[in-house]
Amino acid sequence: MKKKSFYENRQSQAWRKSDKKLIEIMPYIEVDGIRTFTDSEILSIYDRTIKEGKGYIFKDGTIYNRLRFLEVMKNEGTFLYIIYYRNDLLGITWLNRFEGRLARIHWCMFDGISAKQKIRAGRYISQKLINMKDKEGNYIFDLLIGYMPASNKSAIQFVQMCGSKICGEIPNLIWDKEKSESEPGVIGYYQRG
Repeated sequence: MKKKSFYENRQSQAWRKSDKKLIEIMPYIEVDGIRTFTDSEILSIYDRTIKEGKGYIFKDGTIYNRLRFLEVMKNEGTFLYIIYYRNDLLGITWLNRFEGRLARIHWCMFDGISAKQKIRAGRYISQKLINMKDKEGNYIFDLLIGYMPASNKSAIQFVQMCGSKICGEIPNLIWDKEKSESEPGVIGYYQRG
């Protein structure tokens, strides 16, 4: 492997810093009675998820159509974030199933930018989420965990490259609604520090 020159390293670091400025995370919240995104915009995100073949993220059957997606994302127990890269929709992440200072994290990254840029965005976003603070300056979360089917090697690799640690494989962790059976899953987690 060729060693990078000083100039190449500086250029790479500068690109990473400027790349972060191009990533925008927009929460789907209600401000003064008005949502930050319209229902149509949220429904179009679901449609794109299905169109790009990423519907496997809903394999447990909790979200079974576009209206259910909208309903779940509007639920007070779900925090949805829409991710933009250079003003283009990059993906979504949402947190739910809160317990103490722990939350479940879910990801969906869309096509259109390179894997390297998705990973950089994923690292940045996971760090932003785990380091969120409340109005008093206290951290909101100590841990974010995600469940992935053991068979989805690309998802496991992606979250690892975004800074997630993998706990290991657990039998029957993931329910597959379509197959009506449980399958092995992997737990990944993000921890501050």
